[in-house]
Amino acid sequence: MKNITLIMVLFCVTQLVNAKETILVSGGEAITAASSNATLTATAVHAGLSSILVYPNPTADRIYIKTEKTFNAELFDLTGRKIQQTKQKQLDMSSLSSGAYILNVTTENNKIQSFKILKK
Repeated sequence: MKNITLIMVLFCVTQLVNAKETILVSGGEAITAASSNATLTATAVHAGLSSILVYPNPTADRIYIKTEKTFNAELFDLTGRKIQQTKQKQLDMSSLSSGAYILNVTTENNKIQSFKILKK
């Protein structure tokens, strides 16, 4: 049996009316919540892999990057074009169009974590 440490799972539910929810655990690594409106699956993050927190997501104007490590963050649109690059703990997205973006955060030990960011 695998030992998995779930570091953090953040769910944003905008609409759930008169739904019957069911929680299933399958394979020991995923939690699936289902209702008549949607299915949501959260996969466990293995300890040591995710020491970076990016919030709020979705965002209207800026995102914050929380980590104890030195990092470089690059924001890309879905065509792969680099939009912004920063080493700061906040990223201003107020001038960007609504849509999805990819944020790659490279830490001092050259590990890259990618986050899908939704801009309102």
